[in-house]
Amino acid sequence: MAQAIIDQKTILIQATDKYLFSVSGSTIRFPGFMNLYSQDQESKDKDIQALPDAKVGTALKTIEIIPKQHFTKPLPRFSEASLVKELEKNGIGRPSTYASILSVIQDKGYVDLVKRYFIPSELGFIVNDLLAASFPKILNISFTAQMETNLDNVETGNLEEVQLLTDFYSSFKKSLDAASEKMISVKGVGVDTDLNCPSCGKQVNIKIGKNGHFLACTGYPDCSFTSNYLRDEKGNLSIVEKIIDNTKVKDCIKCGNPMVQKEGRFGLFLACTGYPECKHTESVNGEQNGKNIGVNCPQTDCSGTILERKSKRGKIFFGCSNYPNCTFASWDKPVDKSCPDCNSAYLVEKETKRDGKSLKCPEKDCGFKEHQ
Repeated sequence: MAQAIIDQKTILIQATDKYLFSVSGSTIRFPGFMNLYSQDQESKDKDIQALPDAKVGTALKTIEIIPKQHFTKPLPRFSEASLVKELEKNGIGRPSTYASILSVIQDKGYVDLVKRYFIPSELGFIVNDLLAASFPKILNISFTAQMETNLDNVETGNLEEVQLLTDFYSSFKKSLDAASEKMISVKGVGVDTDLNCPSCGKQVNIKIGKNGHFLACTGYPDCSFTSNYLRDEKGNLSIVEKIIDNTKVKDCIKCGNPMVQKEGRFGLFLACTGYPECKHTESVNGEQNGKNIGVNCPQTDCSGTILERKSKRGKIFFGCSNYPNCTFASWDKPVDKSCPDCNSAYLVEKETKRDGKSLKCPEKDCGFKEHQ
């Protein structure tokens, strides 16, 4: 049978002098073989919006106005499989290097694998921005693909390896020298932001310290404001307001100076303002420091309890309420039950798809496991 002829059409509707509506769809000029099919079903299967014949200047009557709002959905995040597929598509890497690429971006902390999808970490955002600004040529997808091609040419004898290295290093050395002078220090000056300090009004920058990334006022030392921050899906930053519980702030029991709340690797704690002469610290008990799971700290000579907390990257972990005096921490939930094999003071909860829930000894040399 003859092929069908379908016109793709867009109709513009001038509603008023102010608004112009448009609708896109198709008009079947000649059905051809489609006469054998149910056109209604065909339209549903192919998601074709059929439009009527219309001529320029035709007067239309408003029957109904249905207000609707649609948002463009962002592309899904990369999984391990889709990232490898994208690398193959752009000619980056080889099958022998794909596993290494997936491992490095996670080991370096540039991304987190959450529910089988890669989520860029704050460190990944910062490193990407710095490198893209200083080495735009090298971070371009075409550069990596071309380098792979050049290496193949070296292997086949069509390109001298010394010439390849010379051509690469001559331009790379210039970028490297410029970066060593102009690239900002994240620990020093910090990365610029468009946020202002709530204390003095000056700009705050992103810095990285031993406890992770944070915002710091550029007015230091006149202004010592620091704060955690959040980054949304669009990359916008917002300052996280500090929670100060005045009922827990007190004087140092060693030197008498006031204690202030600070946030460390394992959450909030009290620190003496007499530092560095006085290095006394105390834990901050309560819900703001974590959720009490009703298990005593397994460390010897510690009277603390285990709290459920969140790390800088949002991962759940379990730590002692006496931090920083007690540094016990575990990614797995501790259970107040000793190991019958090695006498470990506690067990931890484990859950897998294959075995379900179980209790396991935390000691590496002990293989005790109890199914629930």
